[in-house]
Amino acid sequence: MKVKNTGFVKFHRPGRLTFVLAILIPFFVFIFVMGKQLELLLLSLFVAPVALYIGSIVSNRRLLPHVQVHTNNHRELQSTGISWIYRQVGKGVREFDRANFSLPRTVADQSLFEQLRTIEVPEGLVEPEKVHGASPGNAVGTVIGCIICLLFIIFCLRVTQSNAPLNIRVLGWVGVPLFAFSFVMIIFSLPAFQKSRNIPAFLRLAGRGQLFRRGFVVGPGWIKFGRDMWQGDNDILLIRRTGFRGSKAEIECLLVSESARRRIRFCGVNDTDFKTLFGFWNVDDIRLEFVDSELS
Repeated sequence: MKVKNTGFVKFHRPGRLTFVLAILIPFFVFIFVMGKQLELLLLSLFVAPVALYIGSIVSNRRLLPHVQVHTNNHRELQSTGISWIYRQVGKGVREFDRANFSLPRTVADQSLFEQLRTIEVPEGLVEPEKVHGASPGNAVGTVIGCIICLLFIIFCLRVTQSNAPLNIRVLGWVGVPLFAFSFVMIIFSLPAFQKSRNIPAFLRLAGRGQLFRRGFVVGPGWIKFGRDMWQGDNDILLIRRTGFRGSKAEIECLLVSESARRRIRFCGVNDTDFKTLFGFWNVDDIRLEFVDSELS
């Protein structure tokens, strides 16, 4: 089955360079310590965080890897001058109009073909819906975060039962519900909860890190965020994987137009919000009647 209005290319996968640096830097620090080279040790401790930060920016902003065989999509993307953005929002690509390039409305990493082909693209007129990005967590981070919260809760409880001054005990009573709330939020940050629409919207949005953020409004062939809007006839949606995580755990999208670029993260290709965004964006008949709806 063909994926509607979608082409595929091998995208650069960010995070790998940072991971390599995170492995190599402690190794060299260990070598300097064993060799008792104090000057080099101090230099490495100063350079290490800078190198990690620069490596992270370079890795995240890069769009395409070096390949031996250049496909049509690869060549056209290179000629557009598009680069990924490190932060969530960035400037648009000057004089960008997809009609000037032989590119489909959506370009995704080639490893996502099988998963994307199963996503249903609506037929006919569809009414706009609101979707939210996500902040995919992982099992290790969740376990560590929960343990830290539990330790602080125990500490605060002991403070409240001690002979400490009243103001200190009051801080302990304040700390207990705060860390208990943090514990719950960490649990709901797991992708399994972020993807579910069977839990209360408040907890779901809190887990996704979107509780006090406006969502994206998606309609037939367009996506809107505040004053920024991307249309399927002129603009492009890019989809890639990140680091060593699987496509069911995390993916990144980049909306590109002449006026704005915006990065969106989702909890993998099975994320309901991503499926809605992908399906509505790739609707054949682009309709702008509901652009100024109440959702927008």
